Amino acid sequence: MQINNKGDNQMPTITLKEIEQRVNSESQKKDAIIRNFEDKLKLKNRIQGRVRPKHPTEARILSSFKRK
Repeated sequence: MQINNKGDNQMPTITLKEIEQRVNSESQKKDAIIRNFEDKLKLKNRIQGRVRPKHPTEARILSSFKRK
């Protein structure tokens, strides 16, 4: 991280490469947690979509929205 002077204040600036490195390192740290969560979901058969049936009014409201 570089420190640039602007007036009397010092402002830290972060390069795009530093942001990418931070994102990659954080995603690698959290990868095991995400995989563990996905495995638990698969064991419980939770990846099946909507479980609760739609109420007719709710269905009508949701159908009025269009996905882009």
